[in-house]
Amino acid sequence: MVKTEDLNFTSRRPIEIDVPDEFSQLPELAYNLWWSWTPKAMRMFSFLGPDRWTHYRNPVELLMEMDPPHWYPLQNNEQFLSLYSEVVREFEKYMTSDGNGDSYDYPGPVAYFSTEYGVHDCIPIFSGGLGVLSGEHVKSASDRDLPLVAIGLLYRNGYFEQCVDADGSQHHVLPRIDFTRLPVQEVLNDQGHPLVVKCPLKDETVNLRVWKVQVGKIPIILLDSDFPENPPELRPVTGQLYVRKREMRLCQEIVLGVGGVKALRALDIDPAVWHMNEGHSVFQVTERLQSEVPGSKDLDSALKQISSSTLFTTHTPVVAGHERYDVGLIEEYFEDFCEEIDLNLEDFVALGRSESDSSSEFNLTAFAIRSAERTNGVSKLHERVTGEMWGDLLDSDELFSITNGVHAPTWLGTNFRDLLRVPPSPWSQSDLEKILNRLESLSDQEIWEAHRFQKERFLRIARQNLHEQKSRHGESPPELAKIDRLFDTDTLQIGFARRFATYKRADLIFRDYERLKALLTDSSRPVQIIFAGKAHPADKPGQQLIRDIFAHQSREELSNSIIFLENYNLGLATRLVQGVDVWLNTPRRPNEASGTSGMKAAFNGVLNLSIIDGWWAEGYNGENGWTIGDEKERPPEEGDHVDAVSLYETLENEVVPEYYERNDAGVPEAWISRMREAIKSTLGFFNTNRMVGEYEESAYRPLAEK
Repeated sequence: MVKTEDLNFTSRRPIEIDVPDEFSQLPELAYNLWWSWTPKAMRMFSFLGPDRWTHYRNPVELLMEMDPPHWYPLQNNEQFLSLYSEVVREFEKYMTSDGNGDSYDYPGPVAYFSTEYGVHDCIPIFSGGLGVLSGEHVKSASDRDLPLVAIGLLYRNGYFEQCVDADGSQHHVLPRIDFTRLPVQEVLNDQGHPLVVKCPLKDETVNLRVWKVQVGKIPIILLDSDFPENPPELRPVTGQLYVRKREMRLCQEIVLGVGGVKALRALDIDPAVWHMNEGHSVFQVTERLQSEVPGSKDLDSALKQISSSTLFTTHTPVVAGHERYDVGLIEEYFEDFCEEIDLNLEDFVALGRSESDSSSEFNLTAFAIRSAERTNGVSKLHERVTGEMWGDLLDSDELFSITNGVHAPTWLGTNFRDLLRVPPSPWSQSDLEKILNRLESLSDQEIWEAHRFQKERFLRIARQNLHEQKSRHGESPPELAKIDRLFDTDTLQIGFARRFATYKRADLIFRDYERLKALLTDSSRPVQIIFAGKAHPADKPGQQLIRDIFAHQSREELSNSIIFLENYNLGLATRLVQGVDVWLNTPRRPNEASGTSGMKAAFNGVLNLSIIDGWWAEGYNGENGWTIGDEKERPPEEGDHVDAVSLYETLENEVVPEYYERNDAGVPEAWISRMREAIKSTLGFFNTNRMVGEYEESAYRPLAEK
């Protein structure tokens, strides 16, 4: 039987950090991302230098910058000494606890492959929802003491930072990341040297250094090609997340899959279950075919053996979201592989073909479905859509769904955390019941005050973001001074923040400009819409959406009502979902596989106003927010018109009046009733603790038993 503590392997910090003896555990705390969802630990690190903590949000870099004189006052600060002792005790208790008390009698761990991980902004190797979900899957696996090891790539440039011109043109900044200043550790081989594995790429071999990010009890293994042992043309393979050029993208996915398996083998880790989170990691199957079923000439029986321990999770119902490659390119990279295992190249290429896909290209999703015993969607509606998309490959007993969740300790705001008396993670079922019982006992005034505190905290961040943006655009001092008066805590604020893909329809609310202007600029009931989000560098229509929003923001009559905040990241996302009043979501149904930002908002009493798609088709109960449109799936133009009309009517007749309807104490009673119901109806179910538990029960355990 494997346990999480069995997943420890030799690693070292790239740079040793000197701290006073009485604070000897600070480096260990800094190198374990447990701190990223533990407010007390973050408060402790902020003691070391509030300004530098605000700037870095990275305890490793903070400790590296600490000069000896900075320690002297802390050594005599009773408040810091007490806080440090509390954090150390909580960390040791967490690391030695058995999570939810479940027993995992697997013969080996779960190997979880994902192309991106969003654990915290200080390790920027993620772009958005998929990465954040992967990071929170790992966090909850740690909370539950589930034996899991995660595998990914350590991108030297990460995902781009966004800055936007005055006309709304998005620019992409790729900062080069110095791993030695991050909570990332070198993995060592038996001789105490950095572990390196080799991965074939067509007629070359790329060397991959192995790094580790520790997330509570769970290691994330990350592969890196950017070091001198590789020739110049191979060093950039792990350089940039979601690189544009197709051949380099294929090389990354081969490295993730093949290199990931080789790294596990080099560490003597023998997984009982292989979980492919999206199709990017599907080439792990080719390496496993070589190592697990050598000499097999029967492809069907070999795949059956591989698939018996394999789970595939698909995350998109959008056709363009399923990775495809030119068949000739696939043949170039896998011809040698097929020769080595005596496999017909045409038979291998056929693994990536599907009647559901009208293109003649090699489809990674088709290959993944054929390589996994079971495939799951990430909401009930997505399960249906996936069955319709891939019906020629999936039998009903092979397809199921596990609705996504979010890691509640990460996203619950400080004021609601304190108000609900939330204990340190992991939460037990009894802890959750106590939190919800406490929610019922709170007065409307207490809930409203907690929300207003979180709202004001967000608005301070929004003012700073907008001030920096407008300063760069060359606005005058009088115009910059207006920003301090732009955001009012009493104004109804609607948040729209996500990737700017066209199917998400960031522009839906602008379809009837005059109607929108009347709604936003009513002096007695003003409304602000706050946008944030990035468009992929190759997504020109998505970038045009940002320019369109800037054009509306530039109109004099809407300059106080339409706001775009640039460089959307986890830090800004956290403040947004905790601080706005309404969370707007307008995808074309059924293109939202799940979505998770609305869950994070609901945990904080922020009310969802959303298309009935993804998770909201399960989460909406009539009292915890509002819906837009209906459950019919229409042609795009017709659907856009119907949904826009519904959006305006709901805002005009329900959302805005209810927000501004106050009792004698200035409290919106009906609104707070919805806030209370939003928290109650989501916190207990739409969380990753429940989600990972379902993966364990429905997939990991049955596959491990095989």
